[in-house]
Amino acid sequence: LVLVSNYPYVLPKETEQIPAIVFSASGCQEYGNAVARTLNGKNNPAGRLSMEWIADENALADIAEYDLLEGKRTYRYWEEEVIYPFGYGLSYSSFRYDSLELVTDKESASDGDVNGELMFRVKVTNISAVDGDEVVQLYYRKEDPAVKRPLKQLIGFKRVRIAAGETACVELVV
Repeated sequence: LVLVSNYPYVLPKETEQIPAIVFSASGCQEYGNAVARTLNGKNNPAGRLSMEWIADENALADIAEYDLLEGKRTYRYWEEEVIYPFGYGLSYSSFRYDSLELVTDKESASDGDVNGELMFRVKVTNISAVDGDEVVQLYYRKEDPAVKRPLKQLIGFKRVRIAAGETACVELVV
């Protein structure tokens, strides 16, 4: 399914019956050619959703409810089922994540200085036969907060190009 829209949809039947959705928020003169190249495997997509696609539209708060905590209109507070979560995306490549670690020693950081920030390192391997981009995402959640906090919050991401069969060491500083 190719879908051009600025908003997510509730598509339970479609998501059960089709292998993928190509979603774009806008088109252009070359849009048809770009979609054709993607569907024919000449372009390897690596986009990620900037919003989540919920499973049941009846779970939404009233459209006039602007309070993020009450309306839960963001991935950070949404507690109901989703079809595609914030940050989701597919490509013709497949990746495996290994050895996530928190780097605590400044000497082991590639730039030699983490400036009081936290550095996370993870190995990402392209386990497919197709070169591709991966968007490594790091989320945070406070366990048992005293006040209402996000259920998850994107705190870092990095797009990396990884050749088929290769491994990249990705560092995220937050």
